[in-house]
Amino acid sequence: FCYSRDREVPFSSLWLKVEPRTKSPLAAVWGVATAAFCLGLPMLGSYTAFNAILSLSTISLFIVYVSPITARITWGRKYFTPGPFNLGIWAYPIGAIATAWVAFSTVVFCLPIEMPVNADNLNYAAAAFVGTCSISIAMFFFPGVGAYKWFKGPAHTVDDDSAHDKAKIAEGGKLAAAGVFSADSAAADDQEVGAGPAGPVA
Repeated sequence: FCYSRDREVPFSSLWLKVEPRTKSPLAAVWGVATAAFCLGLPMLGSYTAFNAILSLSTISLFIVYVSPITARITWGRKYFTPGPFNLGIWAYPIGAIATAWVAFSTVVFCLPIEMPVNADNLNYAAAAFVGTCSISIAMFFFPGVGAYKWFKGPAHTVDDDSAHDKAKIAEGGKLAAAGVFSADSAAADDQEVGAGPAGPVA
Protein backbone atom coordinates (compact mmCIF):
# COMPACT_ATOMS: atom_id res chain seq x y z
CA PHE A 1 0.00 0.00 0.00
CA CYS A 2 2.80 2.43 0.89
CA TYR A 3 4.67 1.66 -2.32
CA SER A 4 1.46 2.28 -4.27
CA ARG A 5 0.93 5.56 -2.43
CA ASP A 6 4.34 6.67 -3.68
CA ARG A 7 3.58 5.30 -7.20
CA GLU A 8 6.49 2.87 -7.02
CA VAL A 9 4.73 -0.28 -8.28
CA PRO A 10 2.68 -1.10 -11.38
CA PHE A 11 -1.11 -0.61 -11.13
CA SER A 12 -0.70 1.70 -8.14
CA SER A 13 -4.22 3.07 -8.53
CA LEU A 14 -5.62 -0.42 -7.93
CA TRP A 15 -3.61 -1.18 -4.79
CA LEU A 16 -4.37 2.27 -3.38
CA LYS A 17 -8.11 1.70 -3.13
CA VAL A 18 -9.43 1.57 0.43
CA GLU A 19 -12.53 -0.51 1.09
CA PRO A 20 -15.14 1.78 2.71
CA ARG A 21 -16.62 -0.98 4.87
CA THR A 22 -13.37 -2.25 6.38
CA LYS A 23 -11.40 0.99 5.91
CA SER A 24 -8.45 -1.06 4.70
CA PRO A 25 -6.73 -1.58 1.31
CA LEU A 26 -8.17 -5.02 0.58
CA ALA A 27 -6.77 -5.12 -2.96
CA ALA A 28 -3.24 -4.51 -1.65
CA VAL A 29 -3.67 -7.11 1.11
CA TRP A 30 -4.87 -9.81 -1.27
CA GLY A 31 -2.27 -8.81 -3.86
CA VAL A 32 0.58 -9.22 -1.38
CA ALA A 33 -0.88 -12.50 -0.09
CA THR A 34 -1.20 -13.87 -3.63
CA ALA A 35 2.34 -12.81 -4.55
CA ALA A 36 3.75 -14.41 -1.39
CA PHE A 37 1.82 -17.61 -2.15
CA CYS A 38 3.18 -17.76 -5.69
CA LEU A 39 6.74 -17.08 -4.53
CA GLY A 40 6.43 -19.92 -2.04
CA LEU A 41 5.27 -22.52 -4.56
CA PRO A 42 8.79 -23.47 -5.77
CA MET A 43 9.67 -24.44 -2.21
CA LEU A 44 7.19 -27.33 -2.36
CA GLY A 45 9.25 -29.19 -4.93
CA SER A 46 12.81 -28.08 -4.31
CA TYR A 47 14.82 -27.83 -1.11
CA THR A 48 17.35 -25.68 -2.99
CA ALA A 49 14.62 -23.16 -3.84
CA PHE A 50 13.41 -23.27 -0.25
CA ASN A 51 16.87 -22.43 1.08
CA ALA A 52 17.44 -19.71 -1.53
CA ILE A 53 14.14 -17.96 -0.79
CA LEU A 54 14.70 -18.00 2.96
CA SER A 55 18.26 -16.75 2.60
CA LEU A 56 17.23 -14.04 0.14
CA SER A 57 14.46 -12.84 2.46
CA THR A 58 16.86 -12.56 5.38
CA ILE A 59 19.55 -10.81 3.36
CA SER A 60 17.09 -8.32 1.89
CA LEU A 61 15.58 -7.44 5.27
CA PHE A 62 19.00 -7.02 6.89
CA ILE A 63 20.26 -4.72 4.13
CA VAL A 64 17.08 -2.62 4.12
CA TYR A 65 17.26 -2.19 7.90
CA VAL A 66 20.94 -1.34 8.04
CA SER A 67 21.00 1.08 5.08
CA PRO A 68 19.79 4.15 7.05
CA ILE A 69 22.02 3.16 9.98
CA THR A 70 25.07 3.02 7.75
CA ALA A 71 24.11 6.30 6.08
CA ARG A 72 23.71 7.89 9.51
CA ILE A 73 27.33 7.20 10.48
CA THR A 74 28.94 7.79 7.06
CA TRP A 75 27.96 10.02 4.15
CA GLY A 76 24.57 11.02 5.54
CA ARG A 77 25.64 12.22 8.98
CA LYS A 78 25.74 15.88 7.94
CA TYR A 79 22.10 15.67 6.83
CA PHE A 80 20.88 13.97 10.00
CA THR A 81 18.58 15.92 12.34
CA PRO A 82 18.38 14.34 15.82
CA GLY A 83 14.88 13.61 17.04
CA PRO A 84 13.46 13.57 20.59
CA PHE A 85 15.25 10.26 21.14
CA ASN A 86 18.69 9.61 19.74
CA LEU A 87 21.80 7.69 20.73
CA GLY A 88 24.07 10.71 20.81
CA ILE A 89 27.75 9.79 20.63
CA TRP A 90 26.82 6.11 20.90
CA ALA A 91 25.22 6.22 17.46
CA TYR A 92 28.59 5.74 15.76
CA PRO A 93 29.88 2.62 17.58
CA ILE A 94 26.44 1.00 17.61
CA GLY A 95 25.94 1.82 13.92
CA ALA A 96 29.36 0.43 13.07
CA ILE A 97 28.61 -2.81 14.92
CA ALA A 98 25.24 -3.14 13.21
CA THR A 99 26.79 -2.55 9.78
CA ALA A 100 29.55 -5.07 10.41
CA TRP A 101 27.07 -7.65 11.67
CA VAL A 102 24.88 -7.31 8.58
CA ALA A 103 27.91 -7.60 6.31
CA PHE A 104 28.96 -10.78 8.13
CA SER A 105 25.42 -12.22 8.11
CA THR A 106 25.01 -11.50 4.41
CA VAL A 107 28.10 -13.54 3.59
CA VAL A 108 26.96 -16.38 5.87
CA PHE A 109 23.50 -16.58 4.30
CA CYS A 110 25.08 -16.75 0.83
CA LEU A 111 27.19 -19.78 1.68
CA PRO A 112 26.17 -23.27 0.49
CA ILE A 113 24.51 -25.50 3.05
CA GLU A 114 26.42 -28.67 2.17
CA MET A 115 29.80 -29.81 0.97
CA PRO A 116 30.86 -30.67 -1.67
CA VAL A 117 28.98 -27.98 -3.60
CA ASN A 118 26.98 -28.94 -6.66
CA ALA A 119 24.00 -27.65 -8.61
CA ASP A 120 21.54 -29.25 -6.20
CA ASN A 121 22.83 -27.73 -2.95
CA LEU A 122 24.28 -24.45 -4.22
CA ASN A 123 22.85 -21.40 -2.47
CA TYR A 124 21.36 -19.17 -5.19
CA ALA A 125 20.44 -16.35 -2.80
CA ALA A 126 23.36 -14.17 -3.89
CA ALA A 127 22.50 -14.54 -7.58
CA ALA A 128 18.83 -13.78 -6.89
CA PHE A 129 19.72 -10.73 -4.80
CA VAL A 130 22.10 -9.32 -7.42
CA GLY A 131 19.52 -9.96 -10.12
CA THR A 132 16.78 -8.20 -8.16
CA CYS A 133 19.02 -5.21 -7.45
CA SER A 134 20.08 -5.03 -11.09
CA ILE A 135 16.47 -4.96 -12.29
CA SER A 136 15.57 -2.29 -9.71
CA ILE A 137 18.50 -0.08 -10.68
CA ALA A 138 17.71 -0.49 -14.37
CA MET A 139 14.07 0.49 -13.76
CA PHE A 140 15.13 3.55 -11.80
CA PHE A 141 17.66 4.85 -14.34
CA PHE A 142 15.94 3.68 -17.52
CA PRO A 143 16.27 6.56 -20.02
CA GLY A 144 13.19 8.69 -20.41
CA VAL A 145 10.72 6.74 -18.27
CA GLY A 146 12.83 5.67 -15.31
CA ALA A 147 11.81 6.50 -11.76
CA TYR A 148 14.51 9.15 -11.58
CA LYS A 149 12.26 11.28 -13.79
CA TRP A 150 9.15 11.22 -11.62
CA PHE A 151 9.90 9.82 -8.16
CA LYS A 152 10.33 12.66 -5.66
CA GLY A 153 10.34 10.69 -2.42
CA PRO A 154 7.62 9.34 -0.12
CA ALA A 155 4.25 11.04 -0.31
CA HIS A 156 3.30 13.11 2.75
CA THR A 157 -0.02 12.07 4.23
CA VAL A 158 0.19 13.90 7.57
CA ASP A 159 0.78 17.63 7.91
CA ASP A 160 1.37 19.71 11.01
CA ASP A 161 -2.33 19.58 11.85
CA SER A 162 -3.90 16.16 12.15
CA ALA A 163 -6.61 15.08 9.74
CA HIS A 164 -9.05 14.90 12.65
CA ASP A 165 -8.40 18.53 13.60
CA LYS A 166 -8.79 19.67 10.00
CA ALA A 167 -12.09 17.83 9.65
CA LYS A 168 -13.32 19.29 12.92
CA ILE A 169 -12.36 22.82 11.86
CA ALA A 170 -14.05 22.36 8.49
CA GLU A 171 -17.21 21.01 10.10
CA GLY A 172 -17.30 23.88 12.59
CA GLY A 173 -16.92 26.40 9.82
CA LYS A 174 -19.82 24.94 7.87
CA LEU A 175 -22.06 24.93 10.94
CA ALA A 176 -21.12 28.49 11.83
CA ALA A 177 -21.84 29.66 8.30
CA ALA A 178 -25.26 28.03 8.47
CA GLY A 179 -25.95 29.30 11.99
CA VAL A 180 -26.63 25.77 13.23
CA PHE A 181 -24.86 23.93 16.03
CA SER A 182 -25.72 20.44 17.15
CA ALA A 183 -26.01 19.48 20.78
CA ASP A 184 -23.10 17.08 20.40
CA SER A 185 -20.76 19.72 19.00
CA ALA A 186 -21.81 22.23 21.68
CA ALA A 187 -21.24 19.69 24.44
CA ALA A 188 -17.84 18.78 22.99
CA ASP A 189 -16.84 22.43 22.81
CA ASP A 190 -17.97 23.03 26.41
CA GLN A 191 -15.96 20.05 27.57
CA GLU A 192 -12.82 21.28 25.83
CA VAL A 193 -13.03 24.73 27.44
CA GLY A 194 -13.72 23.28 30.89
CA ALA A 195 -17.49 23.45 31.14
CA GLY A 196 -19.17 21.07 33.54
CA PRO A 197 -22.76 20.01 34.15
CA ALA A 198 -23.50 23.29 35.98
CA GLY A 199 -22.08 25.51 33.26
CA PRO A 200 -18.74 27.07 32.42
CA VAL A 201 -16.08 27.24 35.07
CA ALA A 202 -15.62 30.80 36.30
